[in-house]
Amino acid sequence: MSFFKRSIYLASGKTLQAIVTFVFSIVLSHLLSKFYYGTYQQVILVGHIVIPIFILGLPTAIFFFLPKFSGIKRDKFLSSILTLFIFMSFLSVLTIYIIAINNGYIFKNNKIVTPLLLYSIFIASRILTSSIDPFLISQKREKVIFYYYSFITSLDMIFITIFYFTKMEFVNLFIFYAILGIVQILLTFFIINKYYKFKFMFIDIDIFKEIMTYSLPIAGNGIIGILSGNIDKLIISSFLGASIYAVYINGSYQIPLLSLFIASIVSVISPTITNYYHKKEHRKIIYIVRKSIEKTSIIIIPLFFLLMVTSREFITALYSDKFSASVNIFRITLILLPFRVTNYGNILNLIGKSKTVFYITLFELILNTILSIILLNIIGIYGPAISIVCTTIIQIALLLYFISLSTKTGLLDIFPVRNIVFYISFSVISVIPLFIVKRFLDHLTLLFIEVLLFISIFLLLYLIWRKFGKNIFGLQK
Repeated sequence: MSFFKRSIYLASGKTLQAIVTFVFSIVLSHLLSKFYYGTYQQVILVGHIVIPIFILGLPTAIFFFLPKFSGIKRDKFLSSILTLFIFMSFLSVLTIYIIAINNGYIFKNNKIVTPLLLYSIFIASRILTSSIDPFLISQKREKVIFYYYSFITSLDMIFITIFYFTKMEFVNLFIFYAILGIVQILLTFFIINKYYKFKFMFIDIDIFKEIMTYSLPIAGNGIIGILSGNIDKLIISSFLGASIYAVYINGSYQIPLLSLFIASIVSVISPTITNYYHKKEHRKIIYIVRKSIEKTSIIIIPLFFLLMVTSREFITALYSDKFSASVNIFRITLILLPFRVTNYGNILNLIGKSKTVFYITLFELILNTILSIILLNIIGIYGPAISIVCTTIIQIALLLYFISLSTKTGLLDIFPVRNIVFYISFSVISVIPLFIVKRFLDHLTLLFIEVLLFISIFLLLYLIWRKFGKNIFGLQK
């Protein structure tokens, strides 16, 4: 099975889950007041920060070390790394407890304590279940990952339906998350035992040292990266409160389906990249990266143009006019979309440059924090959004430079430049008719017609290019 087909299996389950989670947030934005919706998003923000921090770079370590060990050594490795996952899960619960009892210094929201404590169980489960993907991908079991996420998503859908029609109390949201966390923990142990059938042993000190030596720089990168990616939200939440944060989070919400699709492709090509790295076949690494960018850019580039033009209809259709103030924030953060056609930091990690990634992300965090606070005081709620766009672009430029330097290739070799130029051209042509449609329609009808019209024109141009491009432009497809 090709890496792209495997990526589809991997992305499909996560995409379904992301869609349901996205729908959940939309439903809550309509059912809850701005304050309680903001409180819900503050709890979710804690999870978004704590989970990557306590994962400690261990999933990447599984990709890196699993091919290296066999027999008893492999059992010792599996025992060591699973013990680490369990320990970090327990440590995350303790951290959430500390955050909850000190919420007055962080969120200034006395309604957040009980939800946070309940959600800590779900956070612990997510840390442990992050091991499923690398374990199963290493055995090319992406279908099993799809089934796993589909099952979890079905539980989400059942609860969303019940919550919507019964209008449960706010705290019941987090009771559900706690129960779901327990289910995920049980499933994780069942799946790993089924496909690896290893004997659980005491931690091997030498293997433990190897894992930590490899993982800690990646963990440092993850901690700095996750803080940098959420510093704008932390600042808005802490300085302006839950109600204003509700407006900001709906505007700054990144498209989850795209990030999952990109992450899935990078996960699938990760073993191949590390294999080529060990063999010092740098040109093949760049070829794999280039092909993955080619697959993602055909989705990301047209989507950027479509969402930029339809941003007002998109936000108000999802969250209602109550969140119309989120539109400009959405437009600002949307600028980052074309720059995120792959995970540049993870690629550098896979070719042994984790320290370089750490220093770059640390620089970006410091710059982003300073700039966010300055701009917040100057232009208010838009300041942190502008800051994260500027500093992220700087970070990506630095990561690209070091990828090029490490693989001894030119920057243009990393990207399918000709294809990207065509995708941009087709997108620009496809959005022009949308400005005409805006004069005659509004709200949900307008959004539906705009999306349908854009997709139809873009696909027509793309298919013509694929079929006749060589003859028309004198270029090979």
